[in-house]
Amino acid sequence: MLSVRSLEDLAAETILAKVTATLTTAERNTHAVLYGAPKGIGSGQTGIYQSRRSYQQLQLQLQQLQQILGWVRLGQRIWLRRSRPFSMRRSPYLRR
Repeated sequence: MLSVRSLEDLAAETILAKVTATLTTAERNTHAVLYGAPKGIGSGQTGIYQSRRSYQQLQLQLQQLQQILGWVRLGQRIWLRRSRPFSMRRSPYLRR
């Protein structure tokens, strides 16, 4: 016959076993979810670095293109002034 004390011990052992199983399951699930996280974070950081570098290169190319277009516009204005007949040119001293 089991004593009251041994029934309490058995109940405590059962509860402890259930808590242990629950914590073990939680640890396994957490490990399964987070196992690949460092690799994923590293890949993300590499992608961000490459994106920033590409963006900087595009900014430089845009500045160069804007400078080229500025020179082209200046050339067009000079070309148009020179190609007009002299009689059509406005004197900078005459006002309308």
